Amino acid sequence: MPFIAMWHPGGHPKMKRNPFAYQGFRLAEKAGKAIEFRRSPKPGPGNLYTLVPPLAFPVHIPPLGAKGEDTTYAGTWTSAVKADAKQFSAEMAIPWQTLAKDGLVKNAMMLDVSSRGPLRNAPRVGRGYEKLVLVPPALNEARHLALRLHFAEIDGAKPGQRVFDVKVQGKVVLKDLDIAKEAGGAKRALVKDIPDIRAARAIELEFVPKAKTPDAMSAPVLSAIEILPVKE
Repeated sequence: MPFIAMWHPGGHPKMKRNPFAYQGFRLAEKAGKAIEFRRSPKPGPGNLYTLVPPLAFPVHIPPLGAKGEDTTYAGTWTSAVKADAKQFSAEMAIPWQTLAKDGLVKNAMMLDVSSRGPLRNAPRVGRGYEKLVLVPPALNEARHLALRLHFAEIDGAKPGQRVFDVKVQGKVVLKDLDIAKEAGGAKRALVKDIPDIRAARAIELEFVPKAKTPDAMSAPVLSAIEILPVKE
């Protein structure tokens, strides 16, 4: 078996984030001209020193793994990003024809949401990968829905202790809800119907306690929720 020597331009033997960056070299019969590298005066990210240009010879590490980015790609695709204090979401629309040409199967696609570059391990949901869920365009359109919220005081809070507002899609639909008071005591069911809301891909529920420092007897509670269609 032939002996193969490899080296990594990153200069760290334990650096395995990009296995395709390793390069092979051969030993010559006679020594050649000395090659001198200069490193940065201080280490950078990962406590690694970097080479200071000009380099003795070109060093190229593909930014996206073994195969660089295709700069000739001209397919039609769109993207959008929305960020606020609570969440960050991003959407991209790429033609299926483009993906199919690379041999991708719609029902088996997963997205790497934790890193980029070549795969270090087989894709598995929950280990930095999420399964791609196809959403029909019709589901992105706002629809009329009805909510049925079920409450019950199971911790024994008395009337006036557990009081809160209920917001749906950012609007208050139940003001100063007191489960024990309206249900007539503890361990009694209380059902509230929200007859008509408009929602597209998500229904946002928010419970706002009236107590300044909510505890087990004053924090909002919800036993069950039903989402019902409304005939338009």
